[in-house]
Amino acid sequence: GPLLAGLLAGAIASLVVAPAEATRIRQVSDPDYAGAGMLGAAGLLFREEGPGGLFRGVPATLAKQLPYTAAKQVSFDALSELFAAGPLPRWASTAAAAAAAAALSTLASQPGDALLSQVSCYSTEDGDLCVAPPPGGLAGLRAPPGA
Repeated sequence: GPLLAGLLAGAIASLVVAPAEATRIRQVSDPDYAGAGMLGAAGLLFREEGPGGLFRGVPATLAKQLPYTAAKQVSFDALSELFAAGPLPRWASTAAAAAAAAALSTLASQPGDALLSQVSCYSTEDGDLCVAPPPGGLAGLRAPPGA
């Protein structure tokens, strides 16, 4: 049903988005990539690490994208039916369902989004350098700083 469709859509989106995410994260974390522009940095990453470098972040991207698309698909379908039975015009009930689904899916993907922003591994002259999430795993990503 809608949950499986959302998960499948999320997996496909993750594979499509992975090279851009890997490039963006490298541009933020490595000064050699920062000024190269998106396409230049992607080309540099490909030359240095091959295709695997462009897809290195797929697990972290999946951690964000799967909950997002599944929550959005399921909540939009359910809320569309619920709001359609109410007094609102069709356009208003669809807009309300879309807005609520967007909010719910954003909340569902927040831990994965934080993980994606904080996990970055790349090769340096001294070997692989990885920036990992804080102690406490995903629960630590929701905690306020210094908690």
